Amino acid sequence: PAADETTLREAIAGIGPAFELVDVDPPPEDVEEILIGNIFQRGCVLGPPSASRSLEEVTGRVAVNGAQPTVVGDPEELTGELLGLVRHTADLLAAFGERPRAGEVLITGAILPFLELAPGDRVEYELDPVGALSIRFED
Repeated sequence: PAADETTLREAIAGIGPAFELVDVDPPPEDVEEILIGNIFQRGCVLGPPSASRSLEEVTGRVAVNGAQPTVVGDPEELTGELLGLVRHTADLLAAFGERPRAGEVLITGAILPFLELAPGDRVEYELDPVGALSIRFED
């Protein structure tokens, strides 16, 4: 909590691509229902982490079913600054008497708008030069 920039950078063991899986079918209309359902989250898939501690000079590419990839030149544009997100998480946990621990994973948000997918779809995600990850949804 309240860590300086150097401490925050040292706390990041690595950065890697990830998929956060959500299900909005049927979409709830009530905020309480959304929160009880864990805001549509159904799981995540983690790619291999790199030793990188920064998103500087990182480019994201996402392609669905082999189509032309969507390119994201600034991964922090939609999520906010990585160090700010790590600091916010540590500060929020501290308010409840907790703290981040070594080896825990922090997913800092989507770098592009969500993708609407169907059974049979395949998504390829590259966080260049950090790593890549792909997923296929079975029928």
